[in-house]
Amino acid sequence: MKTSLAPVTLAAAMLVLPVAAAGQDTPAVVTAVYQCRTLTDDAARLACFDKAAADLEQAQNARTLSFGDEDAFPRFEGAELKSKIEAVSANQAGRYVITLADGTRWLQTEWTKFIFDPKAGDSIVIRKGLTGNYRASSRGTAFQVRQIG
Repeated sequence: MKTSLAPVTLAAAMLVLPVAAAGQDTPAVVTAVYQCRTLTDDAARLACFDKAAADLEQAQNARTLSFGDEDAFPRFEGAELKSKIEAVSANQAGRYVITLADGTRWLQTEWTKFIFDPKAGDSIVIRKGLTGNYRASSRGTAFQVRQIG
């Protein structure tokens, strides 16, 4: 019985696209999937895909690899979070990505005129709104955010 590998290849490609789109280097566990495609022996190719799929699952379960917008990180569920800003960067759209001291990452989701741009070392307070959104306040400016990591 001949087994089609098209669904496995398609699934692997769908998993890889968000990682590549984020501008990250391709992880070794994903590259292993690509290498399986080069094998010509059906049994060896199937064994390779089986191992690669198991490695992908293990990496995802260990939270060393995440795909798309899944919750591979603990979400903040409280009413208020007080912290220090560890790092600030801008995404491709020019919005701030703020990393806090606890490692969580927050994306600015609305255009805001900042009195002073947030910077590493600043205090920040993030409060949950009535509709489930989050509002951050730092250096005299309040702006809407969502957790991305």
